[in-house]
Amino acid sequence: MDLGSRQYPEKLVVRVNELYHDLFSGRYHQSHPEITVREKLRWEAVGRRYFNLQRRLTVLDVGSGTGFVPLAVAPNLKEGDRFICSDVSAGMLDQSRNNLLAGNFRCTFDFVKIDPAAPLRILPESGTIDIVTLNSVLHHIKDTAGFLGELDRLLKPGGLVVIGHEPNRYFLVNPLLKGFSRLTAPRVLIDSLALKYSSFNRLKKLARSLFRSRVEAANEHERMTAEINRILLAEKALEMELLPEEIKLITDIRAREGFAPDNLLTGYEMVELDTYCYLGGEVERDSLPARSYEKMMRRLFPRSGAIFLAVLKKAPAA
Repeated sequence: MDLGSRQYPEKLVVRVNELYHDLFSGRYHQSHPEITVREKLRWEAVGRRYFNLQRRLTVLDVGSGTGFVPLAVAPNLKEGDRFICSDVSAGMLDQSRNNLLAGNFRCTFDFVKIDPAAPLRILPESGTIDIVTLNSVLHHIKDTAGFLGELDRLLKPGGLVVIGHEPNRYFLVNPLLKGFSRLTAPRVLIDSLALKYSSFNRLKKLARSLFRSRVEAANEHERMTAEINRILLAEKALEMELLPEEIKLITDIRAREGFAPDNLLTGYEMVELDTYCYLGGEVERDSLPARSYEKMMRRLFPRSGAIFLAVLKKAPAA
């Protein structure tokens, strides 16, 4: 079966993402250490550089999930600032609300459930947002041009868009980087494990643990697929059930092609660009060979890491 993205209409893509993240909301935080742990320092630095301003700010976080971005940047906001958390998943938004309201933040929080209808509309007001943030969101959206147009509509002249943890097209179309990552990744992983687990018995235990966790994840994905199919068939949104691999493809609909970070929003200035994971995947490797390779590739191909974080500035009012 051809599992290309063209056979899935935008409305179905949004609805599948909504259902998937509703079902996964209680375990998402623990299941994505590459986001909740490894990206934390990057977003904290973004918060210090761009959120600590004297004037009042209105910030919109799109795809808030469990509240990862606001938890990282909101400590820099002050009394009178407003932080709007939005998500297509009500379950995720509940997680975000619980995590943020338990914190000691000076800004106020609002929580907005995004209507899954296509095209997406997040807020009714235009030109009211100072900073838009989104982390690991863009590749879930099939109509990215329409989605980015909605962000542009909401943003004030001179405002910022911060887009984090997205696949970089410059890595995917670079045969040298992509090819070398496929050759070296297994060796780097083995080196890393050998450094962390010195005895053969511990390695065997780790291997069994990894295998067991993969089986459990596969079983959970099949259960979620069955529930998503049940709901969509009851809504008459499907004529036949989706396969588990189709659910994965739909939820990450744009991940395979990636994005050119400097070609996302026309007329916007690139204020900051950080690309990384030159060995591919979503996780930076910790072994010494991997760190050395990453450092060298950053110098040679500064725009071409597999993952990027970009800060873009809208043109000021004329």
